[in-house]
Amino acid sequence: MADRVRRLVAEGAILAFEARIDHAALGLHLQAYIDVKLKSGSNTREFEEIVKTIPGVLEVALLTGNYDGLLRVACKDQAHLLRLIDTLRDRAGVQDTYSRVILHQTPVSAPLSVTE
Repeated sequence: MADRVRRLVAEGAILAFEARIDHAALGLHLQAYIDVKLKSGSNTREFEEIVKTIPGVLEVALLTGNYDGLLRVACKDQAHLLRLIDTLRDRAGVQDTYSRVILHQTPVSAPLSVTE
C-alpha cells in the first residue's frame, strides 16, 4: 500500500494530504454557497485571486451558465455572511449574488477506481 501511495504522489495523482476541519469548532457555525455574477469586463482570474484572500472563503469554482462563480463560505452568523457578501461586491468585482445556507452536509469519501 505504501509503495502505491508513493507512486501516486510521484505521478501527481495525489496532490496533498489534508486535515478535515470542523468549522463549527472554530466558531464558524454557518456555511453557505454563494453564486456570483461578475461586473461586465471583470477578469475571472483576477476575481479568483482576490477571493482566495478573503477570510471565510473555503472554495471557489469558475462556472459556465447564468453565474460566473460559486463559492462555499464559512461564517460565524448571518451578519458575518452579509459582511462577506459586501466584501465580495466591494473588492472582487461582483455585480450580483445568490446565496443558499447549508443546513447539513455529509462528506462523501467514495473510493475512486485507479487503474494500475
